[in-house]
Amino acid sequence: MPDLPVTSAEPLPVLVYDDTTALGRVQARALWHVVSRDRFELRPWRRLPLERWGLTPDDCRRALVWIGRDGAVSRGREVWPELLRHGHRFLRPAVRPAETLVRARARR
Repeated sequence: MPDLPVTSAEPLPVLVYDDTTALGRVQARALWHVVSRDRFELRPWRRLPLERWGLTPDDCRRALVWIGRDGAVSRGREVWPELLRHGHRFLRPAVRPAETLVRARARR
Protein backbone atom coordinates (compact mmCIF):
# COMPACT_ATOMS: atom_id res chain seq x y z
CA MET A 1 0.00 0.00 0.00
CA PRO A 2 1.59 3.33 -1.00
CA ASP A 3 2.01 6.25 1.38
CA LEU A 4 -0.85 8.63 0.88
CA PRO A 5 -0.20 12.38 0.84
CA VAL A 6 -1.70 14.53 3.55
CA THR A 7 -4.91 16.18 2.42
CA SER A 8 -4.78 19.92 1.95
CA ALA A 9 -7.67 20.43 4.41
CA GLU A 10 -5.37 19.53 7.32
CA PRO A 11 -2.82 22.06 8.54
CA LEU A 12 0.68 20.74 8.02
CA PRO A 13 3.30 20.77 10.75
CA VAL A 14 6.07 23.31 10.22
CA LEU A 15 9.82 22.84 10.47
CA VAL A 16 11.31 26.22 11.34
CA TYR A 17 14.95 26.74 10.42
CA ASP A 18 17.64 29.42 10.44
CA ASP A 19 17.99 30.75 6.91
CA THR A 20 20.76 33.19 7.85
CA THR A 21 23.44 30.50 7.47
CA ALA A 22 24.21 28.21 4.58
CA LEU A 23 24.43 25.23 6.94
CA GLY A 24 20.95 25.93 8.31
CA ARG A 25 19.47 26.13 4.82
CA VAL A 26 21.21 22.97 3.59
CA GLN A 27 20.29 20.99 6.71
CA ALA A 28 16.62 21.98 6.54
CA ARG A 29 16.26 21.28 2.82
CA ALA A 30 18.00 17.91 3.13
CA LEU A 31 15.59 16.89 5.89
CA TRP A 32 12.64 18.10 3.84
CA HIS A 33 13.71 15.99 0.86
CA VAL A 34 14.66 12.88 2.84
CA VAL A 35 11.73 12.78 5.25
CA SER A 36 8.98 13.82 2.84
CA ARG A 37 8.10 17.02 1.10
CA ASP A 38 4.34 16.65 1.33
CA ARG A 39 4.11 15.93 5.07
CA PHE A 40 5.34 19.19 6.58
CA GLU A 41 6.15 22.75 5.60
CA LEU A 42 9.62 24.23 5.68
CA ARG A 43 9.71 27.86 6.83
CA PRO A 44 12.55 30.25 7.71
CA TRP A 45 12.07 31.79 11.15
CA ARG A 46 12.28 35.34 9.83
CA ARG A 47 9.00 34.86 7.92
CA LEU A 48 6.93 33.61 10.86
CA PRO A 49 5.19 35.38 13.75
CA LEU A 50 7.37 33.68 16.38
CA GLU A 51 5.54 35.20 19.33
CA ARG A 52 2.44 33.22 18.33
CA TRP A 53 4.21 30.07 19.57
CA GLY A 54 6.28 31.69 22.31
CA LEU A 55 9.49 31.50 20.28
CA THR A 56 12.34 33.96 20.01
CA PRO A 57 14.83 34.43 17.18
CA ASP A 58 17.52 32.91 19.42
CA ASP A 59 15.45 29.73 19.80
CA CYS A 60 15.37 29.37 16.02
CA ARG A 61 19.05 30.24 15.52
CA ARG A 62 20.22 27.62 18.03
CA ALA A 63 18.29 24.62 16.73
CA LEU A 64 15.55 23.39 14.46
CA VAL A 65 12.03 24.00 15.75
CA TRP A 66 9.00 21.82 15.01
CA ILE A 67 5.50 23.27 15.26
CA GLY A 68 2.96 20.45 15.23
CA ARG A 69 -0.52 20.50 13.76
CA ASP A 70 -1.89 21.24 17.22
CA GLY A 71 0.56 24.12 17.78
CA ALA A 72 2.82 22.14 20.12
CA VAL A 73 6.45 23.26 19.84
CA SER A 74 9.50 20.97 19.92
CA ARG A 75 13.07 22.24 19.86
CA GLY A 76 16.50 20.77 19.29
CA ARG A 77 16.72 17.02 19.89
CA GLU A 78 12.96 16.77 20.39
CA VAL A 79 12.48 17.56 16.68
CA TRP A 80 13.92 14.23 15.48
CA PRO A 81 11.14 11.92 16.71
CA GLU A 82 8.55 14.31 15.27
CA LEU A 83 10.28 14.36 11.88
CA LEU A 84 10.46 10.58 11.80
CA ARG A 85 6.84 10.23 12.93
CA HIS A 86 5.66 12.45 10.07
CA GLY A 87 7.98 10.93 7.50
CA HIS A 88 7.64 8.13 5.02
CA ARG A 89 6.42 4.80 6.28
CA PHE A 90 9.94 3.31 6.15
CA LEU A 91 11.17 5.92 8.68
CA ARG A 92 8.48 5.29 11.31
CA PRO A 93 10.19 2.28 12.97
CA ALA A 94 12.95 4.69 14.03
CA VAL A 95 10.56 6.83 16.11
CA ARG A 96 10.73 4.80 19.32
CA PRO A 97 14.57 4.54 19.36
CA ALA A 98 14.81 8.27 18.66
CA GLU A 99 12.42 9.06 21.51
CA THR A 100 14.41 6.82 23.86
CA LEU A 101 17.64 8.57 22.89
CA VAL A 102 16.10 12.03 23.41
CA ARG A 103 14.80 11.04 26.86
CA ALA A 104 18.19 9.55 27.83
CA ARG A 105 20.02 12.72 26.78
CA ALA A 106 17.52 14.89 28.65
CA ARG A 107 18.22 13.01 31.90
CA ARG A 108 21.94 13.84 31.74
